Parts: sequence; structure tokens; C-alpha cells
Amino acid sequence: MLKSPAPGRMWLLRDPQTRSAYVFFAMFAVAGFQGRFLSLFYRDRGMSDFETGCILSVSSLVLVFAGRQWTAWADDCEAKTAKAYLLALSVFCAEVPFALQCLVDFGWIPDRLVFGYLLLLRAAAACFFAAWHPLANAIGVEDLLDTHGPSGPTLFGGERLWGAVSWLLVHLCQGPLIDWYGTYTLYFGHALATCIAVYVLCNWLAIKRPAEGIENEATSRVFTPVTPRGTVCCGAVDTAVVSIVHRTYETLAFFALMLVSAAGMSQVENLLFLFMTDELEADGTVCGLSVVVTVLLEIAFFSVGPDLLAAFGEHVLLVAACLTFVVRVWLYTVVPNWGYILLVEPLHGVTIATITLGGNAFVLRHAPKGLEANAQALLVTVRTGLGYFLGTFSGGYIMGAKGGRHLYRLSGLIVLIFTAVYALVAWREHRQRRPGASSEREPIVKPTRC
Repeated sequence: MLKSPAPGRMWLLRDPQTRSAYVFFAMFAVAGFQGRFLSLFYRDRGMSDFETGCILSVSSLVLVFAGRQWTAWADDCEAKTAKAYLLALSVFCAEVPFALQCLVDFGWIPDRLVFGYLLLLRAAAACFFAAWHPLANAIGVEDLLDTHGPSGPTLFGGERLWGAVSWLLVHLCQGPLIDWYGTYTLYFGHALATCIAVYVLCNWLAIKRPAEGIENEATSRVFTPVTPRGTVCCGAVDTAVVSIVHRTYETLAFFALMLVSAAGMSQVENLLFLFMTDELEADGTVCGLSVVVTVLLEIAFFSVGPDLLAAFGEHVLLVAACLTFVVRVWLYTVVPNWGYILLVEPLHGVTIATITLGGNAFVLRHAPKGLEANAQALLVTVRTGLGYFLGTFSGGYIMGAKGGRHLYRLSGLIVLIFTAVYALVAWREHRQRRPGASSEREPIVKPTRC
């Protein structure tokens, strides 16, 4: 049993029913200050659209490599508190390179070196902050298991919801502050959010440490060889999971669609505020409001997600998500002013909810048995790693050379083509699938530590 904190101490996490919610709220607050307003932040420091795209895309490229290393370190530690220690360390260390960007404002960095300096600091911050999302999710799930037992993970959506609320509030407050005081406010906001996140994690650790020694052996992470042919190296997991991509034409078309759609979404996520301020003459407050209307519909769709998945299946949700994205970005190119953007942005809630639900369900259905989590990590790598890198890098170049309207027309067209290919292949596979054929996934041998 977990011990309750002493009266008057650790008041923030006193109620175990909301402990995970505070972790998500704090972590998404930190992430919010590295969100959409960063494009305006770098523009104010003299970066062109292409240079801004390069700087923002480097964090996605780093995610592919650094995120896996942080999660591997967490998995190698037997203590449940290891994830919280690593998360607190990563958040604190990420604040240092973010704060060092102020040297550009002080004029201490020569003009010819500013781009390289900011690129290097962005890469350093991404190295530390790469695993915040999977580590926060793991902490939340483990805390719910300890508090509610086996039924705990079913409550994950309600706890994770507070992360969306935090993201909304951060962007809502950032907009007016940027209008009044400039993008300098990101330095103070990020530092304050970092302090709050470290404080919350320290409280969480103070509560969890007494129970650390009472570890249930059945829930420990144990790797045992189950094959008579000898020990399998850790690389076997990667090979087995990556083989999902080219298993059938359907899975190949799916991952191609995930890569292309993520590239398109990154061009909205990272570059839309540049388009709104430069071509539609919006201010920071309007940019913040656009995030508010986006998140509100996203929350609504996630709340009915299981019903949507049961009613329509993953194929329909994926096609609907991508078609909604195409309509959304094409509407960007015809709206006369920023006011219409606020009417278009709620479509993002439809896109992100349906593509998340459909994508996770598709990968789970095709994942080798026993490697479901690794398969989800592959999807994250393709989308938020490779997809976001390619999309932001190319999007910055196209926006700088041709403008935002040309970028979003081209982005919508490419996603539409890949959506049509995926829909055709999925329909063909469905027609060819024999009635009553077994859909059981083949088990995979779990490796021992090398």
C-alpha cells in the first residue's frame, strides 16, 4: 500500500485519484512552450522560413534516435521510479539549451553563426526532451495500475485529457503575451513550466519511493528465452517489428500513408502560424485562439473514439482523417483573412483523433504477438520522427520560395493521392481475404538481454 503524504506536505499529489493527471498537465505545459509559437520565435531572431523549417525539423530527426535511448534506459532499470527520475532529469536538462538561445538576443553570437547556433541548441534540447511523451505515458499507466488495479489503464484517457487542457491553456495565454511583450516571453514561460514539472515529479517520487521495494515479481520486466535454438539478440525485436511494413501491400500502403500524412500535418503544426501572421495578418492572440478551437473538438472526438472505431473500423477512420486534412489545408489557400481560419481549424480535431485511433488499431492488428508496444513505437517513429522531419524541412523551403498557399495546395494533393492508393489497396485486400480466415498474429520469440 502506498503511504499518504504527511498533512500539509506534497499537497499537489495528495489525492491518488488525480496523481497522473498532474503529471500530464505539467509535462504538456512544458511541451506547449516548444509548440506552434516556436516558428514565430525563430522568425523574430532573423531566421527565414527555410531556416525556421530546418531548425524545427531537426528535433523530429533527433527523436528517431534519442527517444529510443531514453526509453531503453528506463526499461533497463528495475525500479518503478526510474522513469520519473529520467523524466525529471530530461526536462531539467532540456531547459538549459532552450535558455541559452537568449545569447542571440543579447547580441553575443555573430550574425553569420546565429543559424548554426540555434540549430545546435534545438538539437540538444530535443536530445533531452525526446522521450517525454512515452515516459509520461508509462508513468501514468503504472500509477493507475497501482491505484486502481487491473482496471487502471481503462482510466488512462481521463488522465491524459488534462494534458490537452494544459496544451490549450498554454497556447491561449501565450498569444496575448507575445502581442504585448514579444516572443521573449517564451523564455520565462518555459522556465516556469519546467520548474512546475520538476516539482510535480519530485512529489510523485516522494510518494512512490516507500513502495519501491515491495515489487510484485509477476509484474517485473523479465526477458526469458523460449526457443531451443538458443538466445536471440535484441536486434531480433527490431527485425520482427519492421517486417510489418512490407508484410503485405496493405501494410506497405498504410505506412506510406502515415509517413506522408504526418509530413503534411507537420507543415500545419510547425508552419501554420507563419502563414497566418505573414499572409493573413493574424496576431498572436488569434494564433492562440486557433489552438483552442482545435483542441476542443479533438477532446470531443477522443471521448467517443471507441464507439467510432467499433462502428466504422480502422480503414474508414484513416481515410476520413486524411480526407478531412486535405479539405482543411485546401481551405487555407482560399480563405480571404484570418477570421476564416478559426472556422477551419476545428477540422484538426477530426483528423488527429481519427488518424490516432485508426492508426493504433491497424498496427495492433498486424503486430507480432508479444511485441505490440514495439509496433506502436515503430508507428511513432514513422510519423513524428521521419514524417515530421521531412514535412517541416521541405515545408520551410517551399513556403520561403513559393508561399504558404502553394505549400498547402501541394501538401493536400500529395496526401489525397496516397489516401486513394491506400483505400484501393485496403479494399482489394478485403475482397481477397477468405471468409473465416484466421486473423491470429504469429507469436514472436522474446529476446534475452545481449
